[in-house]
Amino acid sequence: MASNSRKGLAWTGLGLVVASTVLGVAVLMIVEGDVVTDSSVVIPIEPSNQFQASQSSDSQEFIVDTDSRTELNERLVSNLQRLNLACPDVQAELTSECIDVLDEFFIDSVLPHWQSWKDSLVHLGEPPTFERVFGDPSANRSLAMEALGREDCRLEHGAIHLNLKASCNAEAIASHALFTKYCMPSTSNYRDDWFGLGVGGSELPELGEHTTSYYKSQQLQIESSRDLDLDQYEQQKQRLKNMVLRSAWIESQCSKVDSRLSQPLNIWPSIQQSVMAEYAEQFSDNLLQWEPGVKIRFHREILIDEYSRLLSIAARLGDDWAVTEYYRQRKRDEEFLTSIEETRPWLPCLHRATLPGTPKAKVLEDAIRAVTLADRDGLEIDRKLLVHAVCREIPFSNENCATAFRQIESLELSPREFKVASELRVIAYTLYPESF
Repeated sequence: MASNSRKGLAWTGLGLVVASTVLGVAVLMIVEGDVVTDSSVVIPIEPSNQFQASQSSDSQEFIVDTDSRTELNERLVSNLQRLNLACPDVQAELTSECIDVLDEFFIDSVLPHWQSWKDSLVHLGEPPTFERVFGDPSANRSLAMEALGREDCRLEHGAIHLNLKASCNAEAIASHALFTKYCMPSTSNYRDDWFGLGVGGSELPELGEHTTSYYKSQQLQIESSRDLDLDQYEQQKQRLKNMVLRSAWIESQCSKVDSRLSQPLNIWPSIQQSVMAEYAEQFSDNLLQWEPGVKIRFHREILIDEYSRLLSIAARLGDDWAVTEYYRQRKRDEEFLTSIEETRPWLPCLHRATLPGTPKAKVLEDAIRAVTLADRDGLEIDRKLLVHAVCREIPFSNENCATAFRQIESLELSPREFKVASELRVIAYTLYPESF
């Protein structure tokens, strides 16, 4: 089944959840409502038997000072306590009380593939939450079908056309794409994905200890960190629990929806023909003779292709989430990339600022340009996340923040860019004093 921030650093899926201590300073490790830890500790990902966007291999953490967020933090920690009280055992059947708490806990959380600090940085505006997936899938599908029936709305290639955003129901098309992604029919359920045997070996009895579940394998990895840092160990355990419960909740939400909404739109004959040709070779050209599992896999392949088409169209029609999501997939469409430079000139700068292996001075230069360009359009970029992009530790690199800021002094900066550089330097000195 289904898987698997940001106005200021307070915006994450569930917001600021658990406080920790780094170098004697109170900070929060946050990722889409799930607590994360130092990148040296293995961070579990969710079972791979699902369609999901690729995850960044870079550290998914960023830190936030807690002084001004005490009330918000207390409320969210309270929500986490309620979750643990109502759902004490993730391997047990979910009670109605647990499901009710899950509804409150996850409905406004940011979607998992937008959880890293990189994604938080490059998406200006409200990142998509599960409310967009489950708010009104029936209406979104109807509006999407209505718009896709118009030739002028079926823009799969080329530039962004913001003038068509409203009339072509761009938001509904993007929302239906998200619903398609998370509620695809599946041959397994979340319990199979998390607790079924088979990870690390075979299900043959003689292999015994070599056979385990995905959940157990993640538990074992987390246990290895217990003696290194008890706080991080507890945070990792909570994050693993949250991920299992999120999978259970998504499955529960999808099961409440009319199953017809999860079926392919079937408005692109070429998709069905291509997938059918492949399946007919293996089985037969008579779908009625196929086993149920084969039919489900057949429909999933069609839905995966439809998701890509819907995302591409919603991006051309100017939906904010779709534009950013499509752009970060690095599709080669010159007209689309040109219109990005025209309508969102800060986005390429932000993207380059998050690329691994880029010299810190270049990252800082892109960061300064991005802030300046966004300010011009009345948009605010999270300065602390930008500083994290510049000052985060990069393996096998001797570069530091201070060196990057000194190199920037040799550039010809406009008065506005110079002011932004000064602001970033102050933040960097506050958050990373050891680099100066």
